[in-house]
Amino acid sequence: IEPSVEAQRIEQQAIADGMRPLTQSALQLARDKLISLAEVYGTLQGAIWSELKSGAEVERMRRNLQREHIKRLQALLTRGSAALPPDALSLLRLQATQLQAELRAASRASQSVETRAHLAESLSALSQALAATMVRS
Repeated sequence: IEPSVEAQRIEQQAIADGMRPLTQSALQLARDKLISLAEVYGTLQGAIWSELKSGAEVERMRRNLQREHIKRLQALLTRGSAALPPDALSLLRLQATQLQAELRAASRASQSVETRAHLAESLSALSQALAATMVRS
C-alpha cells in the first residue's frame, strides 16, 4: 500500500473512531425518543374512544369513526396482515381486549338510546372478532 493511501486510511479510521461516541450518543438519543408500538396503539385507541372514559355521549360523527375502527380491528384480528410483524398483531389483540372491557363498563352507564345501541353493537362485533379463529394465508 502506498504511504499516502495508508495515511488516508489511518486518518479516516481515526475520524471514524472519534465520531463513534457521537454516533452512538445520537443513536441512543434517537432510541430514547422513539415511541413504542404499544404507545401508538394506546394513544390512537384512547383518542378514538375517549367517551368511554369520560362517560360523554357519543355523537354521530364519532360513532362513525368508532365503527370504522372496529371494522379495521375485525379485519386484522380475523385475517391478519402480512405487512404487520407478529408483535404488532399481539399488541393489537391486547388493545382490542382492553377496548372490550372498556365497552362493557361503559355500556352499563345511562346514556342516550343511540349511544347505548352503538356501544352494544361495538362490543358485540369486537367480541366476535376476538373469539374468531384467524385465517392465515
